[in-house]
Amino acid sequence: MFAQLTRQISEPLAEAVKNPLTLTFADPEVELAYRSDAYERSLSRVRLAVALGGVMYALFGVLDRIVIPEAVWIAWSIRYGILVPISAIVFGLSYTRLFRRWMEAALVLMALVGGVGIIIMSAAAVEPGNYLYYVGLLQVVTLAFTFARPRFVLATGIAWILFLLYLFVATQLTPTPTAILLSNVAAFLAFNTIGMLAHHSLESYTRSDFLQRRLIAEQTARLEDTLFEVEAQRREAEERARIDPLTSLFNRRHFFAMLDYTRAQGLPAVRQLSVLILDLDHFKQVNDTHGHRAGDQVLQAVSQIIRFCVREGDIACRYGGEEFAILLPGADLQTALTVGERLRESLERTEIPTEFGQLHVTVSIGAGCLEEGDDPDLDSLLDRADTALYAAKHAGRNRVHPPRAAALDRVVAEDSAPRLHRSATGL
Repeated sequence: MFAQLTRQISEPLAEAVKNPLTLTFADPEVELAYRSDAYERSLSRVRLAVALGGVMYALFGVLDRIVIPEAVWIAWSIRYGILVPISAIVFGLSYTRLFRRWMEAALVLMALVGGVGIIIMSAAAVEPGNYLYYVGLLQVVTLAFTFARPRFVLATGIAWILFLLYLFVATQLTPTPTAILLSNVAAFLAFNTIGMLAHHSLESYTRSDFLQRRLIAEQTARLEDTLFEVEAQRREAEERARIDPLTSLFNRRHFFAMLDYTRAQGLPAVRQLSVLILDLDHFKQVNDTHGHRAGDQVLQAVSQIIRFCVREGDIACRYGGEEFAILLPGADLQTALTVGERLRESLERTEIPTEFGQLHVTVSIGAGCLEEGDDPDLDSLLDRADTALYAAKHAGRNRVHPPRAAALDRVVAEDSAPRLHRSATGL
């Protein structure tokens, strides 16, 4: 039989259990988790088994008066004085927190009391009642193995204890005919064997199901963690793709992405937009004199000043090299010039510390703005800011220049290809 029970166990379960007969998990924490899970899943079934067992035990009292009238008061005392009250108490206890701890003990108690009670009824009865009531024992064993279903070892212990008690009473205390005794013993042995196999199979299934659900939950948790990590990496990659690594400002790609976003919002958003184009004055001299390391430190310091001077909601970008661009949503020309002048003054009075000493740089700024009545063309907005920047350079640098100044005509004529036009390669 032990070999049969072992063959029923699935391979994952066989690796997890400590003993293929008892099916107890080798890991105490897993065993504890299984019992807690089994309790939650079996509670409604156990309540029904307790109620059904108590009701059936009470109803069979009707047969006591017919089959064993001489022992009816003993039978009724056992049924209605002991077992039915116990089943009622256990049923009520199942709705309390105590039942989690005492459920299996309560089921074992009910099965033993019910079985021993039937054996006592048989011992107190005369022939033929003394050997007919063994059928009640089979019902108790069946209920314990397949419906109430405490752990396999407990259910098996109940079945064989009741069998041995019946065998003792049938052979020592009551005159049971040999043929009937052999028939009853054979039936009892068959019921016990089938019940053990059925219970072992059911418990093996529930434990395998528990392991499978536990594995799925762990894999799901790992998958969720992996997806979360992938999503975080994706967001980080997206963030890196729109951030200039040297200055930590937005890059040229993001600058044009925000222009496209503004264009998609329609005319109200486009007509409330200004732009500043910045270019550091004589920055090539910094690189030529002190090296690119000092130039990088200057660019980093300038980016910090830009970040400090712009308004909340403005979008500052490093356009390329020593050039920067700032989008100012909702800003008119005067606001844009105010922001630009604040930035220019801050940079003019700042000595930038580098590993080669204190350096001083200035900036030329061109402003562009789309006003009411203007053609809502964002490319023309960039052209205006770009030509204003050229005008600032031409006028002596270190200044903020508005668009459409009278002096711009000659500058535009001298350079008919503005540098800030977008191209496919520029992105």
